[in-house]
Amino acid sequence: MATVGAGPATTAGGLAPPAATGGFARSKTKKSFALTPKGNLQVDVKVPPKLIEGSQLTGWETEYLRYTAPACDPNDFPKEGFTLRPKEHSTPRQIELAICCTMYNESPELFAKTWAGVVNNITYLMQKNKSETWGPESWKKIVVTIVSDGRAPANKQTLALLGLLGCYQEGVIVGEVPNKYPANDGSSDMAKVTAHIFEYTTQVMVDEDLKLQQTVPIQMIYVLKEQNGKKINSHRWFFNAICPILQPKICILIDVGTRPLNKAIYHLWRVFDRHPDVGGACGEIRAELGPWWKNALNPIVATQNFEYKISNILDKPLESAFGYISVLPGAFSAYRYAALQSNTRDKEGNPTGPLQAYFKGEALHNGKLQGSTFVNNMYLAEDRILCFELVSKKDEAWVLRYERFSGAETDVPDTIVDLIKQRRRWLNGSTFAALYSIYHWLDIFRSSHSMWRKGLFVFETFYNLLVQIFAWFGIANFYMTFFFVMQLNSCGSSDAEYENCGNTGAFSKAGRWLAEPLKSIYLVLLVTQFILSMGNRPDGAKKISLICTIAWCILNVLLIYMIFFGIAKAIIGVKAEIATVVPQMWLMNRSIYHKDANFRNIVVSMASTYGLWFLMSVAFLDPWHMFNSFIQYMILTPFYINMMQVYALCNTHDISWGTKGLEKEDHGLGVAKKQDAVGKKEEVTLEVPDENKKEEADRAYDKFYTEMIKSPEPTPEEKKKKAEAAAKDKADDDKKEFRTLLVLFWIVSNMFLVICLTSPGVLNAGVGTSYGNGVQYLGFLFFSTTFFAVVRAIGATVYCKLSCGFGVEHLTYRLATVLTQQLFDRKEDPDDVDVGNLVAQRPRFGRQQPEVAGKFGDV
Repeated sequence: MATVGAGPATTAGGLAPPAATGGFARSKTKKSFALTPKGNLQVDVKVPPKLIEGSQLTGWETEYLRYTAPACDPNDFPKEGFTLRPKEHSTPRQIELAICCTMYNESPELFAKTWAGVVNNITYLMQKNKSETWGPESWKKIVVTIVSDGRAPANKQTLALLGLLGCYQEGVIVGEVPNKYPANDGSSDMAKVTAHIFEYTTQVMVDEDLKLQQTVPIQMIYVLKEQNGKKINSHRWFFNAICPILQPKICILIDVGTRPLNKAIYHLWRVFDRHPDVGGACGEIRAELGPWWKNALNPIVATQNFEYKISNILDKPLESAFGYISVLPGAFSAYRYAALQSNTRDKEGNPTGPLQAYFKGEALHNGKLQGSTFVNNMYLAEDRILCFELVSKKDEAWVLRYERFSGAETDVPDTIVDLIKQRRRWLNGSTFAALYSIYHWLDIFRSSHSMWRKGLFVFETFYNLLVQIFAWFGIANFYMTFFFVMQLNSCGSSDAEYENCGNTGAFSKAGRWLAEPLKSIYLVLLVTQFILSMGNRPDGAKKISLICTIAWCILNVLLIYMIFFGIAKAIIGVKAEIATVVPQMWLMNRSIYHKDANFRNIVVSMASTYGLWFLMSVAFLDPWHMFNSFIQYMILTPFYINMMQVYALCNTHDISWGTKGLEKEDHGLGVAKKQDAVGKKEEVTLEVPDENKKEEADRAYDKFYTEMIKSPEPTPEEKKKKAEAAAKDKADDDKKEFRTLLVLFWIVSNMFLVICLTSPGVLNAGVGTSYGNGVQYLGFLFFSTTFFAVVRAIGATVYCKLSCGFGVEHLTYRLATVLTQQLFDRKEDPDDVDVGNLVAQRPRFGRQQPEVAGKFGDV
């Protein structure tokens, strides 16, 4: 057990740390407990008196811990007559928010980080006195459910922390309960417990420094699953076992290790409250950079920070403007519980809906349901399937929204190997799930969305199709960019071009001798990556992966240098030619862009990409990643394309979810029970054959001979195991065959594109200058990049205008609102202001000024 403190000293909240002990065990006594009328085991046990010392809230829900031992599937939990304490009050509590925190074997520090964020958010909701929904009694409308994925792998120190909160006691746990449906075949009348459920209303908080503090009352449900069934099974316990009883309005999903920032939960809830058509929403996931951005010194962390920021500034707002976000991250997202319910049934009469499609992935991956390798990979990103099923739900019109004011920090992989392993599942799952939604685009028309909204969904589907096509040819496009830029700086292939080269190339005349070796090194690195991905685990090739990453970065630095050298050379050359243009305005003259196609293509694409990144970051008032992470991301770009993408596609046969091992079955052997020591020797009790029964021993000896000479006839059990092993081998072979064919087609299609555009005959066809068609293809790539960047920027701009006004305008008006509150001593929380309404009503010249206060309170 982790020691929180020592001695009689108290913590900041006034709680004395518990004394150090050697374990969780307590002396026990036999006591009879009556089963519920439905035959379920639900026990109320007293909590330690120290836990409730100084607590403001008193009563049975703070003095007693409820333990429930279900022996059923989570789908059957409500039907089996189980109840939960929030619904047992004289007036059943109406639950507004049900928060689900899932964990596996996370450390107490990670759990405390998440728990502190949740508690701070609940405390904020209780302070909103002007709200119609929230206030001092808000805790009664919120239930926090923590689900541990397996009893054996659970971190013992984290269990100790939960014990300090009051929602866990080891002494009451049982492994079996009376079977409610005993069979008549003489089998055991006991049933194995599938989960251990603890309920308690705690008033204790453990902060990120593992210090105990008093806090507001929080209704907790702790579900400790007996077996490790993966995260999706934990979600099934929450959605199918807990929520049908609680009937919450909004469900929030948080991964332990992710810390919701202040007011994040309120902002996420407010999206649903103000927009009845919102079925799901997510906030901004941020990489944890630590104090003074110290974690950004690690380039692996910095690149992920840049990824997250650009996604939250361009991608998520674009999708939110359409109404369909391709993925609501499971680390921090929310759903309207009513939107998740099924409204149709299949031919067998089983309900069909978003949750049924979501939980299909669990059946696929535990072998209960057979599916193709495509489907299995698709369900590696089961949250993407849930999003698509939600917006395309039959006869309903739910949309998905992004709320940028709701943020959460999460720890990200900080090594190359960890990042590759994480992205294998992400890339494969997102790719196949995107193809699924593109293929089933007609399902959008079964919903009751307006034709305008359906048209937006169709355009978004077409946009996603283009993104997938460019991603498929990513390795070819990146190689050809390197190839053509290298050729443009190699002083040509003829002796005449070499003699006239001078300093026109990035490497002067040395460029001719560097071009071929650098291209060869590029191809060797790419082939090496394919070999590593097909035959090695990332953990087994750490050094080679590091060497390859460094080599890719060096090549990319050379590529960036050559591009900027080309821009500088073009600027100098064209500026000298345009003598009639005013010197201060020469860059704005259109003639410069017609003089040099290379200059035009590069400048336009870079301005539309990097320029829009910076512009939109400023518009969202969050430009810091452009200073602390941009350079690292630029240098590590080939790592994302040529290493992570190659490893992902070369391992599509691996459909594991990255869990850390299922629990092993009981070995079924006898147990050696340790007894008290006699003298200086320790003794154990074993069950051994009786030496006095000599005839029985002889019969056993004769049986050895009989077993030896008889023909080996397999038993039915052996036949079954052999058939299962053969089926498993065939399934594995099918997955590897799919992987092989997919990778082969990927390589051939990319090679075909490269060969067509880099062979001398094609390069010079119909073009007077060397590598003319190659330059034209570079122009195509650059302007394609411009198209994607402009679409994302337009979507982000629309999102800004629809949600809260545009950037600085919104910040200025929000600041004015706060100052007005200070001047006139108004006590309303600025977050209660309907900002969109205020911005729409902001004073304009020639108009009568409306009331400054606008509309306060929760809608």
